[in-house]
Amino acid sequence: MKINCLGLCEVRWTENGQFRKNDKTIIYSGRHEHQRGVALILDKRLSKSILGCWPKSDRLLLVKLKASPFDINMIVAYPPTTDADEQTIEEFYDPLDELYSNCKSQEINILMGDFNAKVGCEKHGKSVGPHVLGMRNERGERLIDWCEEKKLAIMNTWFAAHPRRRYAWASPGDRTRNQIDYIMINERYRSSVSNARAYPGADANSDHNPVIANIKIYLRALKHPKGKPRFVLDTLKNPDISADFSKAVCENLPKNQIQENSQTQWTNLKTSNITAANNVMPKESKKIKQPHWVTDEIESLLHKRRQFKSDQEKYKRIDKEIQKQCKCAKEQWLEEKCQEVERFKDINIKEMFQKIREIARQGPLPVSRGIRSSSGRILWEPEDIAKRWEEYIASLFHDDREDDDDKTASYLSGPSILKEEVRWALQTLESGRSG
Repeated sequence: MKINCLGLCEVRWTENGQFRKNDKTIIYSGRHEHQRGVALILDKRLSKSILGCWPKSDRLLLVKLKASPFDINMIVAYPPTTDADEQTIEEFYDPLDELYSNCKSQEINILMGDFNAKVGCEKHGKSVGPHVLGMRNERGERLIDWCEEKKLAIMNTWFAAHPRRRYAWASPGDRTRNQIDYIMINERYRSSVSNARAYPGADANSDHNPVIANIKIYLRALKHPKGKPRFVLDTLKNPDISADFSKAVCENLPKNQIQENSQTQWTNLKTSNITAANNVMPKESKKIKQPHWVTDEIESLLHKRRQFKSDQEKYKRIDKEIQKQCKCAKEQWLEEKCQEVERFKDINIKEMFQKIREIARQGPLPVSRGIRSSSGRILWEPEDIAKRWEEYIASLFHDDREDDDDKTASYLSGPSILKEEVRWALQTLESGRSG
């Protein structure tokens, strides 16, 4: 099953953040306790289009993607269960209104999650389609009213499907089946959705079935500046390479270098060093990806578990074995890495820290570009963000005290720095450390 974007509810992760795993970007939002929590998983292609994210609470998460002709706002929501009182329900919808107010009407707004609501067995306006399951309850009425207010369509009620393709949750023993998980989109973009239904045969190890929609949208990859090449500086310890480098730098410097001003001299020296390094010094190769600890035996068990989706007893027994195998395999992989760290402890400190980074590294993460205004609203546009930073810096460095030019001038006065002092400072720098 190929899924580009997946919303998760009740992940039970603490705090909020994001990380990368196997070319997937996971953005999550939770609280201090291991309760509730929502998350959004994006594949490699969608990760390149992330403009920013806002983890509102352990029930709400907003992620913004760059697309054409309009951007995409994706909200993962997890309302309270049917046991919650009316006040708790309203405490959920108030932050949801605040979160949705950051989504422009002309943009593509997608809302998904486990809403714990049944929207009925018949069509209702432009929000609910005719292909629904179960009787409508109070939570369903509240959800429909909110969708009509925001002009959202519940898309997995608009496509004809067998009843087993509609229910998203089954009670223990499979006695009750309800349609309570939904994917919504604003009405003007309903035509971009070609299908939406539940997949009861998916091996998700949950009492919920994934609800999947096919949406055709053109994405725009954000243009990031390419990183500068990194040279292997240790090669300068080789006398031959060091001599070739020095010779190349001297050849690249202009003959009238001394007659130029200090800024021009620095620019010429910088250019000549970079040119010489490109011609003489080797560049660092790309880092090898962290090896995966999943063994062939675990892969075989995963395939075997998938075959017993309908037999809960065998499914749980195999799942327990998978958890055990995963724990052992990961511990063994970490043990081998730790032994490598111990081996380099007394030999090469730099290599030791490199091995530690290999264990902890998760890969580069997408940068959230959204910031809040003074009123709490999220700003996404570069012009608005720049203006907000200007306001913040101005308020941060605002000083009502009277200027004392004489006192400031006394701090700046003093003897000139000698060339011998600069040369001594450079010689005392340790190799491999920043100054």
